[in-house]
Amino acid sequence: MDRLLRPERFDVEPTAPQASEKWLHWYETFKNLLSVVTIENIDNKKLLINYISPSVYQMISDKETHEDTIQSLNNIYIQPKNEVFARHKLATCRQEQGLSFDAFLQKLRSLLKDSNFKAVTAEQHRDESIHDAFITGITSNSIRKRLLEKTDLKLKDAFEEARVLEHAFQHSLLYESQPETDLWGYYKYYKRILC
Repeated sequence: MDRLLRPERFDVEPTAPQASEKWLHWYETFKNLLSVVTIENIDNKKLLINYISPSVYQMISDKETHEDTIQSLNNIYIQPKNEVFARHKLATCRQEQGLSFDAFLQKLRSLLKDSNFKAVTAEQHRDESIHDAFITGITSNSIRKRLLEKTDLKLKDAFEEARVLEHAFQHSLLYESQPETDLWGYYKYYKRILC
């Protein structure tokens, strides 16, 4: 039975696309193996080392226990989710040409998992809806991009940050529209006056 539950060797770089999902899946298969292994006094860390690549081993070689090893791998592979960006992706997701309704609904559900929805009051729901519509509706892509970089951003903070960025952009346009000073022209002008 344990042969059927043996996981593949885990060899995924932390920066690889979907590294988090691959790690979580692999770890579940490894836990399945641990649940059926009947060897007495087996060291789970040693067993884990047999199922990871040398590059992954280098990341955890200094860990003493199985629990420390798993915690370290979780910290490496599971990145914190940016709820603001996840909700924006969900709100702006559109059905692509040729995509069935079933596939589109599945795509929306997969985007939903990073949004971290929770029970809220009507007022909180209203603020979050305005927040999402505010970020989605901003015409400036650069300001929207800056807001989406934030992992936790309330409506008030989003508005203040957008306003500051808008003013900074307007001020930079004023600086760009002013003519550059011509030092040589000033020199010639003052030379004529003084001479």
